[in-house]
Amino acid sequence: MNKFVVFVILLCGCFGWAESATAQSERREPVVAGLLSLAWPGLGQFYNGPSEKRKGTIMAAVQAGALVVMVAAVATYGDDNPSTFADPSLMLSVLTLGSLTMTANSLYSMYDAATSAEI
Repeated sequence: MNKFVVFVILLCGCFGWAESATAQSERREPVVAGLLSLAWPGLGQFYNGPSEKRKGTIMAAVQAGALVVMVAAVATYGDDNPSTFADPSLMLSVLTLGSLTMTANSLYSMYDAATSAEI
């Protein structure tokens, strides 16, 4: 039974499912985590350690996706191709939704990074 427990602990450690004693004792600064998330959402979660990396990846991907959609809308505006954003109201809607998504994602990422650093 003891060999099984040791095996499970080693397996968890190899895949990053268990934090080491030094990682648990490191205290992260909430201000630094919040400022990193202000620079780019998700960076503060990466700063907070392995337990927050999944959230950081999702937040960074949402931010990048919204930015790509907004840049594509501006780049294709006014093309003669009917499948592009030829209608100004459609482009304005895409830019508005993209801006709101990026703002909400940034604010939540800052809040989450700062509160996760305090724990």
